[in-house]
Amino acid sequence: MSRYCHVNAMKAERFSVQAACDAAEVSTSAYYEWKKKGSAGPSAQQRAEVILLAEIREIHSAMD
Repeated sequence: MSRYCHVNAMKAERFSVQAACDAAEVSTSAYYEWKKKGSAGPSAQQRAEVILLAEIREIHSAMD
């Protein structure tokens, strides 16, 4: 689990973001940047990776 996921979990348990970030030893600005990236959806690289993985699986199953 990443430190940012840990902050999210603590936040869900009603800890303040500042306290959760202090405990995880990350800055609040870094946490909010991570959160913003996560809410933007998958990156182009992540989407390409999913497509490539699907193609690999299709080729592999065709070989059986």
